[in-house]
Amino acid sequence: MKSWKCITISLAFVAAGSVSVWSAPVATAELKDGGQVDSSAGASGEGKKYTVEIEYTGDVKGSSGGVGGGSRVVRVPVPVKCWWEPASSSYRDPQAMYDWYMDLANSHSTSQYASERMGSYQDYQAVIDKAEAGQKYYWYRAQCRDDADLAEFTKDSVGSVNLMKAFPVQDGEPTVPVPRVEPEQVALQAYQELNLVEPVLDRNPKATQGTHSGWTIVNIPTWFWVTNSQALGVDGTRSVKAEVTQPGGKTLRVEVTARTKGLTVSSPAAETTTCPLARARLAWAEGLGEEDGCTLHFHHASVGLPDGHPVTASVTWTATWTSSPGPAAPQPVPNGTQTVTSTVPVPVAEIQSIVTDLH
Repeated sequence: MKSWKCITISLAFVAAGSVSVWSAPVATAELKDGGQVDSSAGASGEGKKYTVEIEYTGDVKGSSGGVGGGSRVVRVPVPVKCWWEPASSSYRDPQAMYDWYMDLANSHSTSQYASERMGSYQDYQAVIDKAEAGQKYYWYRAQCRDDADLAEFTKDSVGSVNLMKAFPVQDGEPTVPVPRVEPEQVALQAYQELNLVEPVLDRNPKATQGTHSGWTIVNIPTWFWVTNSQALGVDGTRSVKAEVTQPGGKTLRVEVTARTKGLTVSSPAAETTTCPLARARLAWAEGLGEEDGCTLHFHHASVGLPDGHPVTASVTWTATWTSSPGPAAPQPVPNGTQTVTSTVPVPVAEIQSIVTDLH
């Protein structure tokens, strides 16, 4: 089994709506490592999207591996739950931020809010002192898709909530903490990478009639089976593992697993049949009974259909996810049920009975 490998998240920030001292949306920005931020996100409470590098392993789209043998690394925009939003340029001045806070704290209508949610005047004075000593700071305010998450996101080491924070500027860039990526968001991305393969069918009989071959017969059981193992997975499962590195170097591992119960074979000229995995894989052989296989009975010949009756093979998958850290019990992937199909033509002939002796 492939071992877990640490991949670093590369994230950057783009501001959304303007509230008081906060800037309006800005254009997509180029990251130091070549990634980009999706500047269109976050306009209506959806939160920010950050370009994240994720390593996928397992049954991965676009990989050359067989069952479970693929891997690839992609960069995708992933929504985050909470982030730090920058003040507009006019409020990067520590003194201006101090004055703004004092106006808030000295107002009867906002003083309690300032003391409970915006820190203390000492926080703002400390930034002034550091700026006078030559250290540049930029002020940020916490934002979350759900305001209920703000307190947990902004608690300091002693449990105090402060929605405002100044971050030092180094090499021209503010040292803003990287937001955490939620496992459910990584699971959604991993589900998009899960390679669910169309089933390939073989069948019996394949009779020859004149110059044509591959015919089956009306009312004779036609046996179908799946020839490509990827279409049904290992014991009816296909899975993808995704890995990213969270702030502080901790690794988030997410696994998405899709499961199927078997194969459905249908045709306008026959009754639909659904077969469990063992029957769906079993190739016809001498000595096997009809009940052992996945069979259709065609009601009439494919007269007028040059290629034959269409036969559709369908495999329905339902996906769940788990993560570490995070829920170990399987969680449903939203809209995580899909059916993969393939259709082949099957020529069907009738056997004419000729009565030669009548009593």
